[in-house]
Amino acid sequence: MKKIFLTGLLCMLWTVSAFAADVNGLWKFSGNNQTMIFFQEGNAIKVMCTYRNGSNIVTWFGTGSVSGNQVRYTLHHANSNDKGDNEHIFTLSADGQSMSGTWGHIGKVLGNWTLQKVGP
Repeated sequence: MKKIFLTGLLCMLWTVSAFAADVNGLWKFSGNNQTMIFFQEGNAIKVMCTYRNGSNIVTWFGTGSVSGNQVRYTLHHANSNDKGDNEHIFTLSADGQSMSGTWGHIGKVLGNWTLQKVGP
């Protein structure tokens, strides 16, 4: 009985992960010309971004997950006193070519934005 239950549970988990959206590739936010690189393995994602802010170069990186069409990750700014409490939450469009969502601190939305897929 335990084997049947465990087999069923594993099948359910595999099925859920199989339906995670594919967000691999380059995504662009036109508001301040940020281009993000998303790397996905199963439900886990890594994200990196480097952009110019005036005379400064800003780099941040994040880790998170994809569940269905929801993309969620926390991020840290490199070379700063960033405490790492930043979070982005997106919903992927049905055609997989855009994501809309929020940015801010964990539990505190500071703004909304939309990303467009620009590369593989």
